[in-house]
Amino acid sequence: MKGNTRYNFPFGANYNFSEERSKADKGCAVTLVVNSLEIHLGLQLDITLPKDCSEHLRSHEEGHRHIYEYFYDRFAESAARKAAEEIFGKPVRAEAKNCKDAKDAAIALLNEKLGNVYRRLESDPAKNANDFYDKLTDHGRFEKVDSMTASEKAIKEFTTGNNGVEQASSETQAPTSSDTATPSSAASPGQ
Repeated sequence: MKGNTRYNFPFGANYNFSEERSKADKGCAVTLVVNSLEIHLGLQLDITLPKDCSEHLRSHEEGHRHIYEYFYDRFAESAARKAAEEIFGKPVRAEAKNCKDAKDAAIALLNEKLGNVYRRLESDPAKNANDFYDKLTDHGRFEKVDSMTASEKAIKEFTTGNNGVEQASSETQAPTSSDTATPSSAASPGQ
């Protein structure tokens, strides 16, 4: 059995929003504007090692832990704030056959936008750094490479320069033609 480090950056939000309903071609349109939100963040790590594993394998998996903890400790809060800025005070509109389904679709759109920004700024760079770390260490098989040195090199690679979090955190999302969701009848909740 090989070692394995599984990770998750759980991310959830509670919204307070204003709601406006209007008639639409499909039945009902709902526009939501987030007035306040509370974001819940976390980091879950699960390291699995075989019995009697080598110290090198243990060290390799600890290198993965180091990278995930580094990205979470340094970037999770700022990524969440940036994600919140993308939706706070901005109207999100959805249409459906009825207003309940339109509201559900608008909330789903808020969740998607929030999650996409957070993932782009936090989870994706951490995963990319870990993938790079595995290349540097040949997934822990290259014993001449010190795991901590390799993990620090992977962190540096994905926090500076063209690949890094610093660049991503200053990016602005390209404007879209509209922030509108129209669920298909098969995907609409409550039908």
